[in-house]
Amino acid sequence: MRVRPTTEPMPRTPVPRRASARQQPPRISPTRRYLITDTAPLPRPREKTSRRHLLKASIIAIGMGAATALGALEVRSLITHEPVITIFPGTSLFPDAHTLPNDTPAIHNTSAWKARPPSGPLPILPQKSTKILIHQTQTSNTGDTSLGHAYSLARTIQNFHMDANGWPDTGQHFTVTRGGYILEGRHNSVQALMSGSYHVVGAHCPELNSEAIGIENEGTYFSDLPPEAHWNALISFCIFICKQYGFGAEGIFGHWDFSNTDCPGTRFYSQLPRLRKEVAQRLGQSMPPLTWPDHRPGTSGETVRTLRTLLNLHYRNLGVSDDFNDETEDALKRFQTEHRLPANAYTTAKTWEALVMPLNKKSTGDVVRAVQSHLRMKGFGADVNGRFDGKTISALQKLQQLHGLPATEEVDLKTWCALLGGVIG
Repeated sequence: MRVRPTTEPMPRTPVPRRASARQQPPRISPTRRYLITDTAPLPRPREKTSRRHLLKASIIAIGMGAATALGALEVRSLITHEPVITIFPGTSLFPDAHTLPNDTPAIHNTSAWKARPPSGPLPILPQKSTKILIHQTQTSNTGDTSLGHAYSLARTIQNFHMDANGWPDTGQHFTVTRGGYILEGRHNSVQALMSGSYHVVGAHCPELNSEAIGIENEGTYFSDLPPEAHWNALISFCIFICKQYGFGAEGIFGHWDFSNTDCPGTRFYSQLPRLRKEVAQRLGQSMPPLTWPDHRPGTSGETVRTLRTLLNLHYRNLGVSDDFNDETEDALKRFQTEHRLPANAYTTAKTWEALVMPLNKKSTGDVVRAVQSHLRMKGFGADVNGRFDGKTISALQKLQQLHGLPATEEVDLKTWCALLGGVIG
């Protein structure tokens, strides 16, 4: 996710040096039960109440007319189908907070970096987050790793998202800086994370904003990698998020896995298998053998383009596009129905397994072009010519080795999963 429309360096706002919150271990307030940094406490949650009462109270307090006027659309939970909790700027509503574990990382909340108040209500879903999406800010790879710079970056991102994009607040939930600081982005994201039961609707990836935690990583990573302090903080934070919401390292994806973007950068994206492996090891968990990307109407990118190519083998009526639009949805539902799969327009594991086919040196045509396009986008250097040539094989083997697969001259099921943005356990 870019925080500025050009490649100009971001303006630096002078920020007084503050004592680093990392110099002392995080503290837990016995009354607030939330992590506190040395710079500012988190808001105190309201008294406990039942979820039913909470939802009813939030809807009554806003009113459907007022909610619509303020931009709080009639959204419902994708899991429970209950109305979302809509919170006015500056308020907090989390009844299920609990005492935090000892390995809670230091998170600098919006009060710490003096965020602007949101310009409108921020919807919150009474459901757990299910994924982490890794982003890059696409700003300079600065050598300033101070806390003051981290706060300045957070304010710059918020200003751009609110003033240029017209959003009510910062789009992503959190930011990890090159100095290893973790900052809250969108208001209420810390409290939702600490509860382990709520998800703040973000603005970092269309169609996944209602389920995925967005983490911006300071810098530009097409050819560089984050410094060690940054990398270690990201690992620890991903571990904590997985623990809080109860999902594994297979839930970590890159932004471009679900959207038409070059974020999080070619070099950074190549490190996601390593990131997942380190997170899984420290969680003491093993990942499933295959975790396919679950695209649905509204997503976009290279994988959607390949989906349409595969559907064209059956129906031959889809034009070239990387948008999961209405015709993509109709074709996928038709395919699922014909293969006795739930016609939900989600690319489930069984749907992908029915769509893909083995490829080898004898293969040619549009599907080979789709494979080559993926390999080129991921930085492996294949030519998009529809021929399964030597350069394609070399690029394919680099992909396989990156994901811990045997280097072969074939695109089998596991290779397809890795190619399409899935996770190999």
